Amino acid sequence: MDRADHMDRSFLGLSSRLPKPSRLTLLCAVGCVALAAAVVLQGPLRAQADLARARSAIRHHDWPAAIELLDRVERRGKVAEAEFLRGRVLRRQGRADEAEACLAAAESLGWDREAVRRQRLLAKAQTNGIKQVEKELTALVSLGADDDFAEECYEAMTRGLVASFRLDEAARCVHYWSQWQAHEAAPSLWQGLLEERLERPGLAVDAYRTALARDPGSYEAQRHYEECHARRPDDADATVGLASCLLRSGDTGRAAALLRESLTLDIDPGRAAAALSELGQLALEDGEPDRAGALYRQAAALDPGNARVRQGLAAVLTRVGDLEGAAEQLAAAQAIGDVRRRFTAVRRRAIGEQHNADLRAEAGGALLEMGDREEARRWLETAIEIDPGHEEARRLLARCRGGAGHEKGGLPGANAPPRPPTP
Repeated sequence: MDRADHMDRSFLGLSSRLPKPSRLTLLCAVGCVALAAAVVLQGPLRAQADLARARSAIRHHDWPAAIELLDRVERRGKVAEAEFLRGRVLRRQGRADEAEACLAAAESLGWDREAVRRQRLLAKAQTNGIKQVEKELTALVSLGADDDFAEECYEAMTRGLVASFRLDEAARCVHYWSQWQAHEAAPSLWQGLLEERLERPGLAVDAYRTALARDPGSYEAQRHYEECHARRPDDADATVGLASCLLRSGDTGRAAALLRESLTLDIDPGRAAAALSELGQLALEDGEPDRAGALYRQAAALDPGNARVRQGLAAVLTRVGDLEGAAEQLAAAQAIGDVRRRFTAVRRRAIGEQHNADLRAEAGGALLEMGDREEARRWLETAIEIDPGHEEARRLLARCRGGAGHEKGGLPGANAPPRPPTP
């Protein structure tokens, strides 16, 4: 036996006498490896999560949140997508020079050159270069650009047309935008900005209210409501709209003060009912069911077709033990919900059949039943644009313009006064 063979055998003998690692030791080793891998991957995974959240914030026009997330991504170093997204945000805020610096950085880090070029086209459109780029941007949208870029095209072109005092063309641009994104907040926000430029604050508030209804978390809607309220503190719509934004952000004290203030102004019944119901909900949360009931009863008397008011009143009546009255209010809310679901189904069909006047008239009728006369008017007017002789659309539009509310007897409990709380 040579030396090498002897050493191999000796080593095997020694190793056979060594203690075998326990299962716990093996598990600890595997755990340490997994932990080390997790630590290595944690940074990139967190960055990807923050980038996804930043993209979501941009879609909701929440620029501060987007910038904060992008800052967090780049604390470890420059990232091409983060620079590109920051450039998009800064451009949409009108900060062209800062945006260009970020776009140049994104390009140098390897971000898609065509995407950067398109952002530069948009920047030019909104900074007095609309004439040079509007044909190309229109072509890009027509050729099937993705939804995010198409929205940015409409926004940049509208901004550029307004800056160039081509307000009629800006209005047409917003109109086409609204036709495409009929249920998104962005076109309504820009409609509001256009109305402000035309010095029509009432119409601006209407547009912002529509935007807020479509996107309750809209950062820009709240910002514009703040501006409208600062300019027109006597405008009830601006006051209620700002209060609704503050409620969503958790500032209940200031919101309640604004809601009470709105009731002292010249306010329409629907807005007053909304303000009263919000105050009723706050009173219920504060453990004051009697005060909440009084507020909800006032709201229901002003707007009997409001499902949320009915549900709120049902909650109050349940709290004080009037189960029969609560059931009646819930039945009314259910009927309103049925009408809303019918409208949703008709709306989907109408979007797919854009030249069907019957569907638009039916949608307008459903909205009228729900008490949304302004939106009903829009649907009915478009039905008449398609078919000027549409009798049902004309009948409903006349009723809409006449200020008629719900058909009598159309909703359970709509015509009976709400039950008082049971002692």
